[in-house]
Amino acid sequence: MPDSEIDTSDIPEIRELPSDAVVGRFYRPKKTTVTMRLDADVVAWLKASGEGYQTRINAYLRELMYRLRPRRRVNETAEAGRVRQPLTRHDRPKRAPR
Repeated sequence: MPDSEIDTSDIPEIRELPSDAVVGRFYRPKKTTVTMRLDADVVAWLKASGEGYQTRINAYLRELMYRLRPRRRVNETAEAGRVRQPLTRHDRPKRAPR
């Protein structure tokens, strides 16, 4: 049956994602090779917890990226032609003092 013949009229519109929704679980972005200069103690700490330190670096950076990214509702992401510019260092929220 072609997609055009499927009746979707009884499916409710998604206005917000549920709190337990898993976003990006199956998404595998293309990897890019980079060269970085990191402090020796940082690399030693990452390597001390076992194999996969580069994967952990990627996960830490992704978590930071998601924390700093403004949250959008589902219907806002569908706005035609609207592309949000990345935050500059002046736009990012300031961290609370420790």
